[in-house]
Amino acid sequence: MHCKPLQCTIRYTTTDSETTFNKCHRGRNHDLSMNTADPNAATTVNSGSPAAQGTAGCVHMPPADASPASDSSETTPGRNPPALDDVIETLNEFFGRQELVYIQGDAAEIPSLLRFTNERSIAFNGRLPAKVVGVVCGRAPDPLFAIAFADREEVKAFKVANPALASTPITYWPQAPGLSTWVIWLRCNDGVPLNVDTDLISWVGSGVVPVAIPSWAADRFLRRPGPIPTLQFSEIKWPAMLERRFQVLKLEDWVGPRFNFFNGRIVLNTTFGAHFIAKNAGLVFLVGENRFCLEQDGKLVPIPDPPVLNSIMEHLRKESVVEPQFPISDINPALAKRVLEEMRLAAAMQLPTRDDALDEFLEQRLQTRRGHNVTVLEIYADYRCFCKSGNRPFYMPGAFQRLITDRVEKKFGVLKSHDLKRARPDGVLRAQRGFHALRIVEEPPTLADASDDADGPDVSDATKQNLEMDVIHGPS
Repeated sequence: MHCKPLQCTIRYTTTDSETTFNKCHRGRNHDLSMNTADPNAATTVNSGSPAAQGTAGCVHMPPADASPASDSSETTPGRNPPALDDVIETLNEFFGRQELVYIQGDAAEIPSLLRFTNERSIAFNGRLPAKVVGVVCGRAPDPLFAIAFADREEVKAFKVANPALASTPITYWPQAPGLSTWVIWLRCNDGVPLNVDTDLISWVGSGVVPVAIPSWAADRFLRRPGPIPTLQFSEIKWPAMLERRFQVLKLEDWVGPRFNFFNGRIVLNTTFGAHFIAKNAGLVFLVGENRFCLEQDGKLVPIPDPPVLNSIMEHLRKESVVEPQFPISDINPALAKRVLEEMRLAAAMQLPTRDDALDEFLEQRLQTRRGHNVTVLEIYADYRCFCKSGNRPFYMPGAFQRLITDRVEKKFGVLKSHDLKRARPDGVLRAQRGFHALRIVEEPPTLADASDDADGPDVSDATKQNLEMDVIHGPS
Protein backbone atom coordinates (compact mmCIF):
# COMPACT_ATOMS: atom_id res chain seq x y z
CA MET A 1 0.00 0.00 0.00
CA HIS A 2 1.31 3.44 -0.90
CA CYS A 3 1.05 6.04 1.84
CA LYS A 4 1.33 9.74 1.28
CA PRO A 5 3.99 11.31 3.52
CA LEU A 6 2.60 13.39 6.36
CA GLN A 7 4.03 16.89 6.44
CA CYS A 8 3.42 19.41 9.19
CA THR A 9 4.61 22.63 10.71
CA ILE A 10 5.68 22.54 14.37
CA ARG A 11 6.77 25.79 15.94
CA TYR A 12 8.93 25.26 19.02
CA THR A 13 9.42 27.80 21.77
CA THR A 14 12.32 26.30 23.68
CA THR A 15 13.23 26.73 27.33
CA ASP A 16 15.78 24.74 29.32
CA SER A 17 13.48 21.86 30.13
CA GLU A 18 10.22 22.18 28.22
CA THR A 19 9.16 22.80 24.62
CA THR A 20 5.74 24.21 23.77
CA PHE A 21 3.75 23.00 20.77
CA ASN A 22 1.72 25.53 18.77
CA LYS A 23 -0.21 23.81 15.96
CA CYS A 24 -0.86 26.03 12.97
CA HIS A 25 -4.23 24.46 12.06
CA ARG A 26 -5.92 21.07 12.03
CA GLY A 27 -5.00 20.09 8.46
CA ARG A 28 -2.56 17.24 7.81
CA ASN A 29 -0.41 18.90 5.10
CA HIS A 30 1.94 21.54 6.51
CA ASP A 31 5.44 22.77 5.90
CA LEU A 32 8.07 21.43 8.27
CA SER A 33 10.19 23.90 10.23
CA MET A 34 11.63 23.53 13.71
CA ASN A 35 14.36 24.95 15.84
CA THR A 36 15.14 23.46 19.22
CA ALA A 37 18.16 23.20 21.45
CA ASP A 38 17.14 20.04 23.30
CA PRO A 39 15.77 17.06 21.32
CA ASN A 40 14.95 15.23 24.57
CA ALA A 41 12.92 18.06 26.11
CA ALA A 42 9.32 17.50 27.17
CA THR A 43 6.79 18.90 24.71
CA THR A 44 3.60 20.50 26.00
CA VAL A 45 0.49 19.94 23.91
CA ASN A 46 -2.19 22.43 24.89
CA SER A 47 -5.51 20.72 25.57
CA GLY A 48 -8.01 21.69 22.93
CA SER A 49 -5.22 22.57 20.46
CA PRO A 50 -3.82 19.21 19.35
CA ALA A 51 -0.40 19.21 17.78
CA ALA A 52 0.57 17.49 14.59
CA GLN A 53 3.64 15.30 14.51
CA GLY A 54 6.28 15.78 11.86
CA THR A 55 7.42 12.61 10.10
CA ALA A 56 9.88 11.93 7.34
CA GLY A 57 8.02 9.21 5.50
CA CYS A 58 5.17 6.74 5.61
CA VAL A 59 4.26 5.46 9.09
CA HIS A 60 2.27 2.24 9.38
CA MET A 61 -0.05 1.03 12.16
CA PRO A 62 1.08 -2.32 13.65
CA PRO A 63 -1.43 -5.16 13.86
CA ALA A 64 -3.66 -5.25 16.96
CA ASP A 65 -1.61 -8.06 18.51
CA ALA A 66 1.79 -6.57 17.80
CA SER A 67 3.99 -4.52 20.07
CA PRO A 68 4.55 -0.88 19.08
CA ALA A 69 7.60 0.19 17.15
CA SER A 70 10.34 1.92 19.07
CA ASP A 71 9.84 5.12 17.09
CA SER A 72 6.93 6.48 15.09
CA SER A 73 9.13 7.20 12.09
CA GLU A 74 9.86 3.51 11.40
CA THR A 75 7.97 1.64 8.70
CA THR A 76 6.21 -1.57 9.66
CA PRO A 77 3.71 -3.67 7.71
CA GLY A 78 0.10 -2.84 8.44
CA ARG A 79 -2.12 0.21 8.59
CA ASN A 80 -1.11 3.82 8.88
CA PRO A 81 -0.75 4.84 12.56
CA PRO A 82 -2.88 7.62 13.94
CA ALA A 83 -1.18 11.00 13.68
CA LEU A 84 -0.26 12.62 16.97
CA ASP A 85 -3.13 15.09 16.60
CA ASP A 86 -5.61 12.19 16.43
CA VAL A 87 -4.09 10.68 19.58
CA ILE A 88 -4.42 14.02 21.35
CA GLU A 89 -8.01 14.40 20.16
CA THR A 90 -8.91 10.98 21.60
CA LEU A 91 -7.23 11.87 24.90
CA ASN A 92 -9.08 15.18 25.06
CA GLU A 93 -12.38 13.33 24.69
CA PHE A 94 -11.36 10.98 27.50
CA PHE A 95 -9.85 13.47 29.98
CA GLY A 96 -11.49 16.75 29.02
CA ARG A 97 -9.41 19.88 28.65
CA GLN A 98 -6.36 18.62 30.50
CA GLU A 99 -2.71 19.55 29.93
CA LEU A 100 -0.88 16.87 27.93
CA VAL A 101 2.83 16.51 27.19
CA TYR A 102 4.97 14.57 24.68
CA ILE A 103 7.87 13.30 26.79
CA GLN A 104 10.68 10.74 26.99
CA GLY A 105 9.33 7.42 28.33
CA ASP A 106 12.05 7.25 31.00
CA ALA A 107 11.84 10.89 32.08
CA ALA A 108 12.19 11.68 35.79
CA GLU A 109 8.79 13.42 35.74
CA ILE A 110 7.13 10.01 35.31
CA PRO A 111 6.59 8.03 38.56
CA SER A 112 8.78 4.94 38.92
CA LEU A 113 5.82 2.55 38.70
CA LEU A 114 5.07 3.87 35.19
CA ARG A 115 8.52 4.85 33.90
CA PHE A 116 10.12 2.90 31.05
CA THR A 117 13.04 0.70 32.12
CA ASN A 118 15.06 -2.03 30.44
CA GLU A 119 13.04 -4.64 32.34
CA ARG A 120 9.83 -3.19 30.94
CA SER A 121 11.06 -3.39 27.33
CA ILE A 122 9.89 -7.02 27.22
CA ALA A 123 6.37 -5.65 26.77
CA PHE A 124 7.57 -4.07 23.52
CA ASN A 125 9.64 -6.94 22.15
CA GLY A 126 12.76 -5.31 23.54
CA ARG A 127 12.22 -2.00 21.72
CA LEU A 128 10.95 0.75 24.00
CA PRO A 129 9.18 3.70 22.33
CA ALA A 130 11.30 6.82 22.40
CA LYS A 131 8.53 9.16 23.56
CA VAL A 132 5.06 8.91 25.08
CA VAL A 133 2.08 11.18 25.60
CA GLY A 134 1.30 11.90 29.26
CA VAL A 135 -1.17 13.77 31.44
CA VAL A 136 0.14 16.43 33.83
CA CYS A 137 -1.06 15.81 37.41
CA GLY A 138 -1.59 18.23 40.28
CA ARG A 139 -1.69 21.39 38.17
CA ALA A 140 -4.03 24.16 39.43
CA PRO A 141 -6.71 25.47 39.16
CA ASP A 142 -8.57 22.18 38.65
CA PRO A 143 -5.94 19.59 39.62
CA LEU A 144 -6.18 16.05 38.27
CA PHE A 145 -4.64 13.20 40.26
CA ALA A 146 -3.97 9.54 39.56
CA ILE A 147 -3.74 6.38 41.65
CA ALA A 148 -1.64 3.63 40.04
CA PHE A 149 -1.96 -0.07 40.89
CA ALA A 150 0.47 -2.86 40.07
CA ASP A 151 -2.29 -5.46 40.45
CA ARG A 152 -5.78 -5.26 38.96
CA GLU A 153 -7.24 -7.04 42.02
CA GLU A 154 -6.01 -4.11 44.11
CA VAL A 155 -8.08 -1.79 41.92
CA LYS A 156 -11.22 -3.81 42.66
CA ALA A 157 -10.56 -3.83 46.42
CA PHE A 158 -9.85 -0.08 46.41
CA LYS A 159 -13.09 0.72 44.59
CA VAL A 160 -15.08 -1.42 47.01
CA ALA A 161 -13.63 0.66 49.87
CA ASN A 162 -14.34 3.89 47.93
CA PRO A 163 -17.78 3.72 46.25
CA ALA A 164 -17.41 7.32 45.03
CA LEU A 165 -14.71 6.04 42.64
CA ALA A 166 -16.75 3.10 41.33
CA SER A 167 -17.26 4.65 37.87
CA THR A 168 -14.02 6.61 37.57
CA PRO A 169 -12.11 6.38 34.25
CA ILE A 170 -9.37 3.72 34.05
CA THR A 171 -6.22 3.65 31.92
CA TYR A 172 -3.48 1.06 31.81
CA TRP A 173 0.22 1.03 31.02
CA PRO A 174 2.17 -2.07 29.87
CA GLN A 175 4.84 -3.63 32.06
CA ALA A 176 5.33 -7.11 30.60
CA PRO A 177 3.18 -9.65 28.77
CA GLY A 178 0.12 -10.30 30.93
CA LEU A 179 1.15 -7.68 33.49
CA SER A 180 0.16 -4.00 33.42
CA THR A 181 -0.15 -0.98 35.67
CA TRP A 182 -3.76 0.16 36.13
CA VAL A 183 -4.53 3.82 36.79
CA ILE A 184 -7.71 5.44 38.10
CA TRP A 185 -8.33 9.20 37.92
CA LEU A 186 -9.94 11.80 40.17
CA ARG A 187 -10.03 15.51 40.89
CA CYS A 188 -9.25 16.67 44.38
CA ASN A 189 -8.79 20.30 45.46
CA ASP A 190 -7.03 19.32 48.70
CA GLY A 191 -4.91 16.46 47.30
CA VAL A 192 -1.34 15.90 48.47
CA PRO A 193 0.88 17.50 45.76
CA LEU A 194 3.56 14.81 46.11
CA ASN A 195 4.09 11.29 44.79
CA VAL A 196 3.72 8.57 47.42
CA ASP A 197 4.75 5.03 46.42
CA THR A 198 4.35 1.55 47.83
CA ASP A 199 4.94 -1.80 46.13
CA LEU A 200 1.33 -2.22 44.95
CA ILE A 201 -0.21 1.25 44.90
CA SER A 202 1.04 4.77 44.21
CA TRP A 203 -0.53 8.20 44.58
CA VAL A 204 0.54 10.54 41.76
CA GLY A 205 0.24 14.09 43.07
CA SER A 206 2.66 15.72 40.62
CA GLY A 207 4.55 14.93 37.46
CA VAL A 208 3.33 13.10 34.38
CA VAL A 209 1.35 9.88 33.93
CA PRO A 210 1.87 8.29 30.47
CA VAL A 211 -1.39 7.44 28.74
CA ALA A 212 -0.53 6.85 25.04
CA ILE A 213 2.19 5.98 22.55
CA PRO A 214 1.99 7.88 19.24
CA SER A 215 2.47 4.72 17.16
CA TRP A 216 -0.59 3.09 18.77
CA ALA A 217 -4.21 4.19 18.83
CA ALA A 218 -4.86 6.00 22.12
CA ASP A 219 -7.95 3.96 22.93
CA ARG A 220 -5.77 0.88 23.47
CA PHE A 221 -4.67 2.43 26.78
CA LEU A 222 -8.05 3.93 27.74
CA ARG A 223 -9.81 0.99 29.34
CA ARG A 224 -13.00 2.65 30.57
CA PRO A 225 -14.23 6.17 29.84
CA GLY A 226 -16.51 8.11 32.12
CA PRO A 227 -16.79 11.34 34.11
CA ILE A 228 -13.84 12.03 36.39
CA PRO A 229 -15.21 12.30 39.96
CA THR A 230 -14.36 15.13 42.34
CA LEU A 231 -14.04 14.40 46.06
CA GLN A 232 -12.19 15.49 49.17
CA PHE A 233 -8.87 13.84 49.86
CA SER A 234 -9.97 13.12 53.43
CA GLU A 235 -12.88 11.05 52.08
CA ILE A 236 -10.59 8.49 50.42
CA LYS A 237 -10.11 5.20 52.29
CA TRP A 238 -6.48 4.10 51.92
CA PRO A 239 -4.60 0.92 52.81
CA ALA A 240 -3.02 1.26 56.26
CA MET A 241 0.53 1.93 55.05
CA LEU A 242 -0.49 4.71 52.67
CA GLU A 243 -2.84 6.22 55.27
CA ARG A 244 0.10 6.52 57.63
CA ARG A 245 2.33 8.05 54.92
CA PHE A 246 -0.24 10.73 54.09
CA GLN A 247 -0.77 11.53 57.77
CA VAL A 248 2.98 11.99 58.22
CA LEU A 249 3.28 14.22 55.13
CA LYS A 250 0.44 16.51 56.23
CA LEU A 251 1.75 16.79 59.78
CA GLU A 252 5.28 17.54 58.60
CA ASP A 253 3.90 20.29 56.38
CA TRP A 254 2.13 21.76 59.43
CA VAL A 255 4.51 21.33 62.38
CA GLY A 256 7.85 20.53 60.75
CA PRO A 257 9.80 17.28 60.18
CA ARG A 258 9.41 14.24 62.43
CA PHE A 259 13.05 14.39 63.48
CA ASN A 260 15.48 17.20 64.19
CA PHE A 261 19.25 17.24 64.52
CA PHE A 262 20.60 18.38 67.89
CA ASN A 263 24.30 18.23 68.78
CA GLY A 264 24.87 15.78 65.97
CA ARG A 265 22.06 13.47 67.10
CA ILE A 266 18.66 12.67 65.63
CA VAL A 267 15.91 13.59 68.09
CA LEU A 268 12.13 13.33 67.91
CA ASN A 269 10.14 16.48 67.17
CA THR A 270 7.87 16.25 70.23
CA THR A 271 5.26 18.57 68.68
CA PHE A 272 4.97 16.19 65.73
CA GLY A 273 4.86 13.22 68.13
CA ALA A 274 2.10 14.80 70.24
CA HIS A 275 -0.17 15.45 67.24
CA PHE A 276 0.54 12.05 65.66
CA ILE A 277 -0.05 10.01 68.83
CA ALA A 278 -3.14 11.97 69.91
CA LYS A 279 -4.73 11.43 66.50
CA ASN A 280 -3.98 7.70 66.33
CA ALA A 281 -4.83 7.01 69.98
CA GLY A 282 -8.11 8.95 69.85
CA LEU A 283 -7.09 11.25 72.73
CA VAL A 284 -8.39 14.76 73.39
CA PHE A 285 -7.58 17.19 76.20
CA LEU A 286 -10.53 19.07 77.72
CA VAL A 287 -9.16 22.50 78.53
CA GLY A 288 -11.98 23.54 80.85
CA GLU A 289 -11.74 20.31 82.89
CA ASN A 290 -7.93 19.95 82.65
CA ARG A 291 -8.04 16.24 81.82
CA PHE A 292 -7.59 13.84 78.93
CA CYS A 293 -10.45 11.89 77.44
CA LEU A 294 -10.65 8.97 75.06
CA GLU A 295 -13.10 9.15 72.15
CA GLN A 296 -15.19 5.98 72.16
CA ASP A 297 -18.42 5.48 70.20
CA GLY A 298 -18.97 9.21 69.90
CA LYS A 299 -18.53 9.80 73.64
CA LEU A 300 -15.65 11.21 75.68
CA VAL A 301 -14.42 8.86 78.40
CA PRO A 302 -12.15 10.51 81.04
CA ILE A 303 -8.69 8.95 81.37
CA PRO A 304 -6.03 9.91 83.97
CA ASP A 305 -2.47 10.87 83.07
CA PRO A 306 -0.69 7.54 83.91
CA PRO A 307 -2.60 5.52 81.26
CA VAL A 308 -1.95 8.37 78.79
CA LEU A 309 1.79 8.08 79.47
CA ASN A 310 1.60 4.32 78.94
CA SER A 311 -0.17 4.87 75.63
CA ILE A 312 2.53 7.35 74.55
CA MET A 313 5.30 4.86 75.40
CA GLU A 314 3.51 2.12 73.43
CA HIS A 315 3.15 4.34 70.35
CA LEU A 316 6.80 5.42 70.54
CA ARG A 317 7.92 1.77 70.58
CA LYS A 318 5.71 0.97 67.59
CA GLU A 319 7.11 3.91 65.64
CA SER A 320 10.67 2.80 66.36
CA VAL A 321 9.89 -0.50 64.59
CA VAL A 322 8.28 1.14 61.53
CA GLU A 323 10.63 4.12 61.15
CA PRO A 324 14.36 3.24 60.76
CA GLN A 325 15.46 6.78 61.72
CA PHE A 326 13.65 6.72 65.04
CA PRO A 327 16.11 7.29 67.95
CA ILE A 328 15.34 4.14 69.96
CA SER A 329 17.70 5.08 72.78
CA ASP A 330 15.56 8.16 73.53
CA ILE A 331 12.42 6.14 74.35
CA ASN A 332 12.03 6.69 78.10
CA PRO A 333 9.51 8.15 80.59
CA ALA A 334 11.11 11.59 80.32
CA LEU A 335 10.41 11.74 76.57
CA ALA A 336 6.87 10.47 77.15
CA LYS A 337 6.25 13.27 79.67
CA ARG A 338 7.48 15.91 77.21
CA VAL A 339 5.14 14.52 74.55
CA LEU A 340 2.26 14.51 77.07
CA GLU A 341 2.82 18.20 77.87
CA GLU A 342 2.83 19.01 74.14
CA MET A 343 -0.34 16.93 73.77
CA ARG A 344 -2.24 19.21 76.17
CA LEU A 345 -2.04 21.80 73.39
CA ALA A 346 -2.04 19.47 70.35
CA ALA A 347 -5.22 17.65 71.46
CA ALA A 348 -6.90 20.62 73.15
CA MET A 349 -10.69 20.74 72.99
CA GLN A 350 -12.83 23.50 74.45
CA LEU A 351 -16.29 22.12 75.23
CA PRO A 352 -19.23 24.53 75.18
CA THR A 353 -20.55 25.73 78.55
CA ARG A 354 -24.14 25.15 79.68
CA ASP A 355 -24.93 28.75 78.71
CA ASP A 356 -23.48 28.15 75.24
CA ALA A 357 -25.58 24.99 74.84
CA LEU A 358 -28.76 26.80 75.94
CA ASP A 359 -28.15 29.67 73.50
CA GLU A 360 -27.53 27.16 70.71
CA PHE A 361 -30.74 25.33 71.58
CA LEU A 362 -32.83 28.51 71.48
CA GLU A 363 -31.29 29.40 68.11
CA GLN A 364 -31.83 26.02 66.47
CA ARG A 365 -34.91 24.51 68.07
CA LEU A 366 -37.39 27.30 68.91
CA GLN A 367 -39.18 29.74 66.62
CA THR A 368 -42.09 32.16 66.86
CA ARG A 369 -45.32 31.16 65.15
CA ARG A 370 -48.76 32.73 65.66
CA GLY A 371 -51.46 30.33 66.80
CA HIS A 372 -49.04 27.89 68.45
CA ASN A 373 -47.87 27.38 72.01
CA VAL A 374 -45.43 25.18 73.93
CA THR A 375 -45.05 24.39 77.64
CA VAL A 376 -41.87 24.71 79.69
CA LEU A 377 -41.86 20.93 80.25
CA GLU A 378 -42.05 20.30 76.50
CA ILE A 379 -39.22 22.74 75.88
CA TYR A 380 -37.06 21.08 78.56
CA ALA A 381 -37.64 17.58 77.14
CA ASP A 382 -36.46 18.75 73.73
CA TYR A 383 -33.55 20.66 75.30
CA ARG A 384 -32.32 17.54 77.11
CA CYS A 385 -32.46 15.49 73.92
CA PHE A 386 -30.67 18.27 72.00
CA CYS A 387 -27.83 18.38 74.54
CA LYS A 388 -27.48 14.60 74.66
CA SER A 389 -27.25 14.30 70.88
CA GLY A 390 -24.30 16.72 70.72
CA ASN A 391 -22.56 15.73 73.96
CA ARG A 392 -23.33 19.20 75.38
CA PRO A 393 -23.59 20.09 79.07
CA PHE A 394 -27.12 20.91 80.27
CA TYR A 395 -29.00 22.51 83.14
CA MET A 396 -31.12 20.44 85.51
CA PRO A 397 -34.90 21.19 85.56
CA GLY A 398 -34.93 23.70 88.44
CA ALA A 399 -32.16 25.89 86.99
CA PHE A 400 -33.61 25.58 83.48
CA GLN A 401 -37.05 26.84 84.58
CA ARG A 402 -35.47 29.84 86.31
CA LEU A 403 -33.45 30.76 83.20
CA ILE A 404 -35.82 30.02 80.34
CA THR A 405 -38.28 32.84 81.08
CA ASP A 406 -35.72 35.63 80.70
CA ARG A 407 -33.92 33.94 77.77
CA VAL A 408 -37.11 33.51 75.73
CA GLU A 409 -38.28 37.03 76.47
CA LYS A 410 -34.91 38.49 75.48
CA LYS A 411 -34.55 36.47 72.27
CA PHE A 412 -38.15 36.23 71.01
CA GLY A 413 -39.98 39.00 72.88
CA VAL A 414 -42.50 36.46 74.24
CA LEU A 415 -43.65 36.52 77.88
CA LYS A 416 -44.35 33.39 79.89
CA SER A 417 -48.02 32.47 80.40
CA HIS A 418 -49.73 30.21 82.92
CA ASP A 419 -52.81 29.26 80.92
CA LEU A 420 -51.58 26.69 78.41
CA LYS A 421 -53.99 23.73 78.46
CA ARG A 422 -52.67 20.16 78.50
CA ALA A 423 -54.61 16.97 79.27
CA ARG A 424 -53.99 14.93 82.41
CA PRO A 425 -54.09 11.09 82.29
CA ASP A 426 -57.79 11.19 83.16
CA GLY A 427 -58.45 13.44 80.20
CA VAL A 428 -59.07 16.60 82.21
CA LEU A 429 -57.36 19.71 80.81
CA ARG A 430 -54.95 21.43 83.15
CA ALA A 431 -53.25 24.83 82.94
CA GLN A 432 -49.45 24.80 82.62
CA ARG A 433 -46.65 27.35 82.33
CA GLY A 434 -45.39 28.03 78.82
CA PHE A 435 -45.30 30.45 75.91
CA HIS A 436 -47.88 31.46 73.33
CA ALA A 437 -46.82 32.21 69.73
CA LEU A 438 -43.81 29.91 70.12
CA ARG A 439 -43.12 26.39 68.93
CA ILE A 440 -40.40 23.74 68.70
CA VAL A 441 -39.07 23.46 65.17
CA GLU A 442 -39.74 19.71 64.95
CA GLU A 443 -41.85 17.33 67.00
CA PRO A 444 -40.57 16.92 70.56
CA PRO A 445 -38.56 13.87 71.65
CA THR A 446 -40.26 11.04 73.49
CA LEU A 447 -39.67 10.40 77.15
CA ALA A 448 -37.17 7.65 76.34
CA ASP A 449 -35.06 10.15 74.41
CA ALA A 450 -35.28 12.83 77.06
CA SER A 451 -34.73 10.97 80.32
CA ASP A 452 -32.77 7.74 79.88
CA ASP A 453 -29.65 9.10 81.60
CA ALA A 454 -29.01 8.20 85.22
CA ASP A 455 -28.61 11.88 86.10
CA GLY A 456 -31.77 12.98 84.35
CA PRO A 457 -34.86 14.27 86.15
CA ASP A 458 -37.57 11.92 87.39
CA VAL A 459 -40.68 12.20 85.25
CA SER A 460 -44.09 11.09 86.42
CA ASP A 461 -46.52 9.09 84.28
CA ALA A 462 -48.72 12.16 83.97
CA THR A 463 -45.79 14.23 82.69
CA LYS A 464 -44.86 11.40 80.29
CA GLN A 465 -48.16 11.80 78.47
CA ASN A 466 -47.62 15.53 78.22
CA LEU A 467 -44.09 15.10 76.84
CA GLU A 468 -45.22 12.69 74.15
CA MET A 469 -47.96 15.03 72.86
CA ASP A 470 -47.57 17.05 69.70
CA VAL A 471 -46.43 20.51 70.76
CA ILE A 472 -47.93 22.27 67.77
CA HIS A 473 -51.40 23.31 68.95
CA GLY A 474 -53.95 25.83 67.92
CA PRO A 475 -55.06 28.71 70.12
CA SER A 476 -56.01 27.59 73.62
